[in-house]
Amino acid sequence: MLNWLIVMMLAIPTQAIATEYLVIFGEIKRQPNGNVKITSTDRIPLKSKETGFEFGVYIEATTGSGFSGYVEYLLPAPAGGISGSLYATDQYNRVIRNPFTSRSNKWLGNIFFHQGDPAGIWFVDVYIDANKVFHQKFHVLQQKVLGSESGARVNHCSDLASPASF
Repeated sequence: MLNWLIVMMLAIPTQAIATEYLVIFGEIKRQPNGNVKITSTDRIPLKSKETGFEFGVYIEATTGSGFSGYVEYLLPAPAGGISGSLYATDQYNRVIRNPFTSRSNKWLGNIFFHQGDPAGIWFVDVYIDANKVFHQKFHVLQQKVLGSESGARVNHCSDLASPASF
């Protein structure tokens, strides 16, 4: 019983840290007026960078302001390409965004797909001050082209809900 109590006590600080941040993972859409909207989802269509499609993580400190951290993605296979502030880390198909610092209470980290990026089950983890504050499994869905080549259209799944704008 004492061992169980010690384990439970060790879990409390992690839970307290996680409640200090609102983290939304999802599809990012840039509005004509300059605002950005992120819609929470666990289903991301595999659309290339050239289409303008982007997804990522929005973080908001619910108490105080200013924070530092990084975002890590775990892919089902090696990434097709790495660019910008991302780098591949090891044979486990991890891709990490360079550490960031926000002087305000908000931060948005976007990511694009490159040719050869894998469809399948991905994971995203958000670390603030070396503490994991968010973990989510999501599905990267290969697009299916329906119809003939002359009249082809792209069909993708987008179960989108809970938009956040800023």
